[in-house]
Amino acid sequence: MVQSIVLDALLLLILMLLVPLGFYRGGMREVCSAAGLLLGLLITNEWAERWGSWVASRVDVRTGVSQFVVAVTVLTLVTALVGYGAAAGFSSRPGPGGRMYGGLIALLTGAVFLGSVINFVTRFLTDGEYPALVENGYLARALSIGLDWVLLGVGLTVVLASVFGMIVRERDTDEYEIPVTYQAAGAAPSAPGPRPAAPRELARREQAPDKIEPVSPPEIAVRERSAAVRVKEVRHWEESPPAMPSDLATNWHRTWPGGTKGSSLRARSEAQATRRPASDDPAPDQQTTGGHDARVIRDWLADDGDGPAPQPRARPGDADE
Repeated sequence: MVQSIVLDALLLLILMLLVPLGFYRGGMREVCSAAGLLLGLLITNEWAERWGSWVASRVDVRTGVSQFVVAVTVLTLVTALVGYGAAAGFSSRPGPGGRMYGGLIALLTGAVFLGSVINFVTRFLTDGEYPALVENGYLARALSIGLDWVLLGVGLTVVLASVFGMIVRERDTDEYEIPVTYQAAGAAPSAPGPRPAAPRELARREQAPDKIEPVSPPEIAVRERSAAVRVKEVRHWEESPPAMPSDLATNWHRTWPGGTKGSSLRARSEAQATRRPASDDPAPDQQTTGGHDARVIRDWLADDGDGPAPQPRARPGDADE
């Protein structure tokens, strides 16, 4: 009796470990694994006895033992290669519903696999008689002796789960359906409107919360046409050469506000030398700051043609004459 309880606990542990694996892989991949298991069972029922007898004739092993080893090996390889290999070709990302469906399919697939292995023991090792270890157990007896009912229950459960999944998915799509507005050709695109709230969202909004905080309205980004950007091509060989020091000396008048044409620095220097000899100028210590600035401004205006001609300064010797 204790051995039967240990066997049931081991079978239950295997089934429980398959559930999170199916939850991780998703429903589509677990369906592929279930298809691989069914294909492995069909191949085993047709070829296990013949391949086991051939192995027993080549190796000094009892025929029943070789047939059991061949049956378990073929079932495991076909389930792993076909089921998990075909599932590897899908790059789907299952949602919560798909993961729950995958966990259910993994549990049912594991039950069929364990029940088939126990039946292989009875078929090839004990000549069709169930051992006391299996008959005294609850889960082992249900999976082996009652395998016909297990298959019927698995099929019914898969059908109900599939119908339930289709109903829930269709209802979810109807609740969150977004209306599409068709526009004529050439019409300006309009700003997208707010998505209609689902019934569950409306019911949540009707409930009076304990604390209400102001929420700014969502800003809708409107696409506007932007002006064309014109990029100037840089051509270094077509640009003007840099100015020489002599050119900068002749264009000094452009620094004065007004932008009028005037004489060059050299012409201005010659004119000042002609009008006012250097020997007649008073000493720097006798000039005031204001008088010097006024003379400079009058000279600039006279050179540019915008002001009166500078008056000759009286020399100290003119008054005596």
